[in-house]
Amino acid sequence: MGAFSIYTGLMYNDIFSKSLHIWHSGWTFPDSNSTTVTGTDNGHRYPFGLDPGWHGTDNGLVFTNSYKMKLAIVLGVIHMTFALCLQLPNHIRFKRPLDIYANFIPQMIFLQSIFGYLVVCILYKWTIDWSKATTEPPSLLNMLISMFLTPGHVPPELQLYRGQGFVQLVLLMLAMVCVPWLLITKPYIAWKEMRRIQDQGYTGLVGSPRDDSDEALEGEEEGNGRAIVEDAEEDHVSA
Repeated sequence: MGAFSIYTGLMYNDIFSKSLHIWHSGWTFPDSNSTTVTGTDNGHRYPFGLDPGWHGTDNGLVFTNSYKMKLAIVLGVIHMTFALCLQLPNHIRFKRPLDIYANFIPQMIFLQSIFGYLVVCILYKWTIDWSKATTEPPSLLNMLISMFLTPGHVPPELQLYRGQGFVQLVLLMLAMVCVPWLLITKPYIAWKEMRRIQDQGYTGLVGSPRDDSDEALEGEEEGNGRAIVEDAEEDHVSA
């Protein structure tokens, strides 16, 4: 708990206050009398938290807002994935295979095909040195919007990787398949099960008006619904 408290304190100080300059910064700022000084990358990587070289810079707010937004998406998707995975032990423990095939699997596919894909793109974008790239870094928000508006088409100057259009088209089709899978499968199977029970006579005779009185409902809970059917069949045979 002590180590976790230290970690939480450093993160809190780094995000909501001014981070401590513990290690060597990855940016070097030359001495100059001009109002605008551009930092140069010295090859170091700050091992924990936000590099203190960003504090006091003109574009520091833009960088930190973008970084926090992407980090919130990554942590949020991990949290939602973990929450969905908690369903699986319950479905297995209580022997509910229908909930596995009709709820858990399509929910997981839908989540990962859209937001999981976005997390992968965020992490991949962070690994690229855009100062040496031939194209500008694409906007991931616009990429996700275009994934739905123009499926399968990504302009070459906005591509994050090769074959991006085909991959996004496949993921979008998987997400679209999961929508009717979630909305129709379990209700349809529940309806079929209800019809099967009705055909066994547990809800009254076929073609006769159903008695919804309290006495009739209480009798059906005690099993009288099946007894009525059996008595009717015996009367028909006797006649």
